[in-house]
Amino acid sequence: MDLQEYRELCKVPGAVVSHEAMCLYFDAVVLREMVGDIGAEGVHVVPSFYRTVSGVGSSDWMVTWDRGPVAVGRYRVIGGYDPFWGQGASYCGPILTDPTWEDLVIEAEKQIRRTGDLHHTFLETADVDGSDIERLACSQGQGVLAIRLGMGS
Repeated sequence: MDLQEYRELCKVPGAVVSHEAMCLYFDAVVLREMVGDIGAEGVHVVPSFYRTVSGVGSSDWMVTWDRGPVAVGRYRVIGGYDPFWGQGASYCGPILTDPTWEDLVIEAEKQIRRTGDLHHTFLETADVDGSDIERLACSQGQGVLAIRLGMGS
């Protein structure tokens, strides 16, 4: 299977792809969304929310991740700013309905650029701020909750 075939598999729930294909797929997602904002430095965010898969008959590093919404309801990515890591400001993204990893990778790239933090570029988790009651209400269309992205280095 060639790299393009693996990139197409990235859209299929439960599919296992090479790590390289996953990274190229999410780079393309960011580039499509932020076409005018990506300069010569390229895409900064590195998707790291995958699970490794063994025994699939390939010498490549094979991975998979959950497709579809990461959370159901309306959310906004919020990211803090620390001047130690770069020059910028806190990030508050647009409201997203039923955000997917594709949406969150785009938001992570925007957050990196806004905060100036080029050290923490590995998107590892998406944590929802809110109690169980607030999450239930959000999933039923009531309110907007914050998502904080777990960015590693």
